[in-house]
Amino acid sequence: MNQPHEHSTLTPLAKPTVDKVIESTAQADTSPQQAAEQGTLQASIDALNQKLVASTLARVQKEGVIRKRLEQHQQQLAEGNLAREGLSNTVTTALKKLAQATHTQADRVDSVEARLASLARTPV
Repeated sequence: MNQPHEHSTLTPLAKPTVDKVIESTAQADTSPQQAAEQGTLQASIDALNQKLVASTLARVQKEGVIRKRLEQHQQQLAEGNLAREGLSNTVTTALKKLAQATHTQADRVDSVEARLASLARTPV
């Protein structure tokens, strides 16, 4: 019983050294598994990043197409507005001329009626 070291009891100085050996052995055992898991995770991350890049690129392209269509519609709208404005000016000018011609015609009718009335008053 003088030899406690032969039993499974360690001296306080030997305990940290044994713990380090056990820890390094455990790390060595799990290292290939961890490496495989890390490889799998990295591959998954890379795949997700590629999907993200692809979806972002698709979205940007789609936005570009939408923006181009919007610009085309805005241009068509502007052209339509200009055409409508030109037509409105033409119609307004035509209506003013028609009103002036109607006024002139009314003046002539009044003049003819007055002349007829004056002729009707004069004895023949």
